Amino acid sequence: MYGGVYYCYGFYILLPNLLVLLKWRENGLRRNFSFLVCGALLLIGLFLRTEFRYMPIMGYFVTLAVLVAYFTLRNPDFYVDDETNLLNGPALHLVYTDRTRGRRLHGFGFVIKGFEQSRILYGEAFIDSFLLEIGKYIRRELPFCCGFYLRSGRFFLMTPLEKTEEAADTLRQRFRASWTQGTRTAFFDIACVYVDQEVLFPPWEEFRQALADGFQKARGVAVKEITVNQGYMEQLHRKFHVRRLLAEALANNSAEIFLQPLMEAGTYRILGAEALVRLKDRDGSLVLPDEFIPAAEGNGSISLLGLEVFGKVCRFIQEKKPQRWGMKWIQVNLSPMQCLDRHLPDKLDALRKAHEVPVSAVRLEITEQAAMGNSGYQRVNELVERGYTLVLDDYGSGHSNRQRMNRISVAGIKLDGHLVGSHFDRPDSYIPNLIKGMRQSGYEVTAEGVETKEMADSLSAMGCTSLQGFYFAPPLTLSQSEKMYGT
Repeated sequence: MYGGVYYCYGFYILLPNLLVLLKWRENGLRRNFSFLVCGALLLIGLFLRTEFRYMPIMGYFVTLAVLVAYFTLRNPDFYVDDETNLLNGPALHLVYTDRTRGRRLHGFGFVIKGFEQSRILYGEAFIDSFLLEIGKYIRRELPFCCGFYLRSGRFFLMTPLEKTEEAADTLRQRFRASWTQGTRTAFFDIACVYVDQEVLFPPWEEFRQALADGFQKARGVAVKEITVNQGYMEQLHRKFHVRRLLAEALANNSAEIFLQPLMEAGTYRILGAEALVRLKDRDGSLVLPDEFIPAAEGNGSISLLGLEVFGKVCRFIQEKKPQRWGMKWIQVNLSPMQCLDRHLPDKLDALRKAHEVPVSAVRLEITEQAAMGNSGYQRVNELVERGYTLVLDDYGSGHSNRQRMNRISVAGIKLDGHLVGSHFDRPDSYIPNLIKGMRQSGYEVTAEGVETKEMADSLSAMGCTSLQGFYFAPPLTLSQSEKMYGT
């Protein structure tokens, strides 16, 4: 009976250690190490207790296990930020979980604008030396707040509901003045992120993501404050939903390709098409690029998505032979982020050659941006050297100008649909002269956003080489394109 009791005791010591192993990735190294050491101490104590039945050995090992758990998991020093002496992110997690059980959270965050850039420009030691002063000020002047420093110039203050505005006004006033430490002086600009009192955040992860997203938006140049309310949370839920759809589409190779025809100006015969990518939601509705392209560029998956689209277009050209319909080429959008990949030309060539598609059958559309950098320009011009035809997309949207065009060897220019539409709302000489100048420089000119016959006839008369818009056709699925133009 004595042995049976200790076998049972041993089982209940081993059980939590098994659970630790199952949650290994979620717990983190320090927590896992602490749990396993505690379990090992208890097992050693249990073994010795069974060998020396009349000695109170087990109590010592239980005490050791408790001390290990305290110093590794509940040691207050682990929850104090050493740069500001405020509480840190893990402490916010614990406090948040405790305070939001069935109650609403009151407080706000603020972010120091340009914090990382200032550390690079003036040196980490110089900028970080003021964080301690900021922490002292918060503890001294806002004693009713529970302050947390979340690194990278981000702070969060839990406050009583009636004190939130007072605390925010106090901080804004203080940051209008300089911060001084000895002979050092620095100025900081802040933006606040408010948590609306009507928002109830069930899980910690949702709150953390909302706060991180708010901080990111608050770093904008003209932004002074962000309010995380119910509408904000709904938008955030949508953003993460789209990210999940994007991940699933990439994993399953299920992104859908649509084609919008490019019509020859004047004759209005099919000349080519632009490939457009769409994602399907779980209810069958389409998710437009305005939602998932920024997500793909943000997490780096735009390169995978771009290659998937290019590969599917090549397969379509190989199987359906759209050249027989008069569709001389299909234009595929190339993200500036893709151009940072030094292996991009090789990857595109490999996909194209695998489907036996000539280089003349695909054109690459690129929205030129300053963020592309010298390496991006180098990659684009390397594609031209390999025989690809480049078209500069969205001209007139603010991304492109004449000076930057000279850095890229493009064959054609696509006028942004908003620019074209604004001309027909308020006609002037800008668009006609622009098209004339482009044509005289040897560029093909495509006008987007053509919605009426009047627009088509007028743009043809101005000298456009091709037209694209809902007047001719909306984006069509591959099967719809074949049915409309392949007969």
